[in-house]
Amino acid sequence: MKKYLANIFLKNNSLKIQVFSDKSIYSIFFEDEFNYSSFNNQNINHFLNNTIKKINKNIGSLKRNKISYSLVIDDNYAFKNNIIFNRVVNNFELENQVVNEKIKKIIDNNESNYKKDKNVKIVSFNNYLYTLEEDLENVKEYAEFPLNKKGNKINVYSSFLSVSSDSELASILEIIEKNIQIKFIKLRSELININENNNEYKWLIHTENNLVSYVCTFNNKIIEYKCIEIKKDLIIKKINKFIDISEDEFDLKINALIKNYHFIKKIPNLEKENAVINVLKAVLNIILIKSSEIINNEKNNAKIIISGQYKEIFAKKISEELKNHQVFVSNNIESELMNLEEYIFEMLKLSNNFDKKDENIYNTLNNISIYNKKIKIAKNLYSPNIKAL
Repeated sequence: MKKYLANIFLKNNSLKIQVFSDKSIYSIFFEDEFNYSSFNNQNINHFLNNTIKKINKNIGSLKRNKISYSLVIDDNYAFKNNIIFNRVVNNFELENQVVNEKIKKIIDNNESNYKKDKNVKIVSFNNYLYTLEEDLENVKEYAEFPLNKKGNKINVYSSFLSVSSDSELASILEIIEKNIQIKFIKLRSELININENNNEYKWLIHTENNLVSYVCTFNNKIIEYKCIEIKKDLIIKKINKFIDISEDEFDLKINALIKNYHFIKKIPNLEKENAVINVLKAVLNIILIKSSEIINNEKNNAKIIISGQYKEIFAKKISEELKNHQVFVSNNIESELMNLEEYIFEMLKLSNNFDKKDENIYNTLNNISIYNKKIKIAKNLYSPNIKAL
């Protein structure tokens, strides 16, 4: 039996579907894309129906082969749809002082209650941490559901992303869910440095177009998510005082200036170029101040991994600003060699790791900081050196 993963990538005015086989995991087996200038439910539904039929025809009998679906949402598109991050803690008393299937159903039903609000569409929901209380002095923590473990009360730490039910993203999610069952739903910025059994905190910072996304993860699950919008039109307006630059030229010219900054400042009579760099420095300083506020608010020394546009200079500056954090630049050489986008390469890793787990592994995590609770992290990271992953 062959296993297939079909990934849907959703961004502004576009849906792309790529299918991969476990026999050749990093080669695209099938690909299709739908671009639209204006949103139309019927057109999206028609594309999905036809594409699913094509996929099923190409992979043969579903009795002999198995296909799973994943969804990746571009952060700019999520931001455009006013996505909201939520974090909650729910407490449950235990009958007979044991975690059993009955309490698991109660916890699952509690998750379903969040999805009943007709004004809100839940994009993704994660239980990222469980704490089991035997008494006030004895609290144990688990990354996975602690079935059959003993205690008096279980606390469930959850996070979820949501959008308004009348948003375009909510409509597309409804269409997708009517056609197929999605196994994984991830933001583009989550898919950086995916590791199996990774019981540590990480800040994933992704810069792309006009957005800087901040994702704090534990065990590859979101525990914090924020975005900073970069007002590109205002930056261009300031830069145009010195040199003419259009929005289409912005990324190309700015990249060239940043990469050649050390040469430009040594060459005389380049006042205009230096003036533009000073504008960019001012913008970068504002982003760094906001970055520091976001990351320090969590009060943990999690390592920071930076990807996307301008990642090298951003990593250099943020390592200077946040000296108690280890800063890495995401250089995914494997995905480049396979000619795959980093997000799809990481999704394939996540899917492959998930399928390998035949049973739950309950790791007791005695040194994890919990929201509003001062617990020392097991491994403090102090080196500010920038490293390439």
